[in-house]
Amino acid sequence: MAYMNKNIIAIDLHGTLLNKHWQLPKAQQEAFYKSYKRLKDTFDFYICTGNDYSFLTRYLPNKFLTFFKGFILETGALYWEKGEETILIDVDMIEKIKCLEDDLKMADFRFIHYFATRKATISMFTHTEQTGSAPDMYVATIKDFMLSHPLNMFFNITWSNVAIDIIPKGINKYTGIKNVANNVKIISLLDSMNDYDLAINSDVCFLPANSSKKLLDSIKYSSIDKYNKDFINAIYLCKNDYSEGVIEALNKL
Repeated sequence: MAYMNKNIIAIDLHGTLLNKHWQLPKAQQEAFYKSYKRLKDTFDFYICTGNDYSFLTRYLPNKFLTFFKGFILETGALYWEKGEETILIDVDMIEKIKCLEDDLKMADFRFIHYFATRKATISMFTHTEQTGSAPDMYVATIKDFMLSHPLNMFFNITWSNVAIDIIPKGINKYTGIKNVANNVKIISLLDSMNDYDLAINSDVCFLPANSSKKLLDSIKYSSIDKYNKDFINAIYLCKNDYSEGVIEALNKL
C-alpha cells in the first residue's frame, strides 16, 4: 500500500454525503465537483463509511466515485483502492464475526430490517431509504445480548444514523484512514457515533448540522464561523445539513 504526500479529506456517507433518503442531490454533486477541482492538488479525497463498495456503486454515480483516491469501508476494517480490496483484520477474527452474525440472526430482533453484506464487521440496519427507527434506540438491546455472548470481549458496538455496527476491537474509521496516511493532515467530515474516533483524532473535523446529538454531546466543538486554518485538533459544527454542510466545510479550506 503506497503512502501519499497530499493531505487527506475523509468524508462519511450516511448522514453526511447522503441525505436522509440516501441521495446526493445533483446540485450538491456539481458544487462538490467545483470544490474538488480547487482542492485536488492539495488533498486526496477518501470516503470513510460503514458500508461496502457495492453500496457506493448503487447510491453514487460512477463519475463521482472517480474523484476519490480510495475508500475506507466497513468502519475501518477494509480498504479499497483501484479495484483492489484489502481486509485489515486476520482470518481468525473473520471467523469469529461470522459465528457472531449467525447468532444475532438467530435471535431474530424485530427492529432489524436486514443484515448488510459484510466481510469484516456486522451491520444491522434499523432503517431503509424510506422507513425505520434510529439505531440508537436499540443499541442497549444489542449490548445486553453481547454481555452474555462468549465472543463479547473481541468486539465493540457502535452505530450510524441507519445501522448498528459490531466491529473488532482496535478497528475504527481513524485506524482505517491511518493505513494510507503518513505524516499528513486529516480533514474529516462526519455525523455519527461510528465516526467518534475519526472525529477526535482528525487535525480538523467538520460536522453537518444534522449530526447525532449523542456524538455532539460526547465531543467539544465550535461553530464553523470560528474556523481557523491554524487550529489543530479542532471540531466545527456546520450551519447546513448533510451534503450542503459538506460543501460549506469544503469552501472553508
